[in-house]
Amino acid sequence: MIPVLIAFLVLSCAPLHRAERECPGTEDLMNIYASGKTPKEFRIYGKVRYGPMKVPFLIARFDDIYTVKVPRRDVKVLDGKVCLRDRCYLLPLPPENLVFGGVLRGSEKEFCDGGVKVFSERGFVYERTVIFEGKKLREMRIKNLKNGKVIRVIFGERDPRGYFREIKIRTGGTGFKLLIEEVEI
Repeated sequence: MIPVLIAFLVLSCAPLHRAERECPGTEDLMNIYASGKTPKEFRIYGKVRYGPMKVPFLIARFDDIYTVKVPRRDVKVLDGKVCLRDRCYLLPLPPENLVFGGVLRGSEKEFCDGGVKVFSERGFVYERTVIFEGKKLREMRIKNLKNGKVIRVIFGERDPRGYFREIKIRTGGTGFKLLIEEVEI
């Protein structure tokens, strides 16, 4: 009984060591997620899911001509906005940067805590925060500093060919999903 008590006291008084997960290097993440890494020519096929509605889309860029096609009249993509019925959402980046994960500019401040690496950049109107778990891009938040509204972009798993198959965009209590079906580069 006494050896058990001694072992209990020794273990309970020993300093606790938490296994720290290391953050990936900035250069590693920039090589994968820099905004300049987005292909110059591509075709992206997918669907916009808004509640029960799923609308197919095509985004393409060839020979410096940018094309967006959506078959429904109540869905529009114009000047960095996606409009679904009567609501418009300002996209924080061009759609192809979201699809390929081109979210870092190289001018962000960074910090690391327990394997989570955060890049943050504050402008005059917006504050942008990009969150990684290890080498996986998880979320980007854009906060409007004037009105306090936040747009959250939540990234699903990355396809081995270098694009995200599911991207959720949320603002307030509403949002939509980009479901990527095929990418041609």
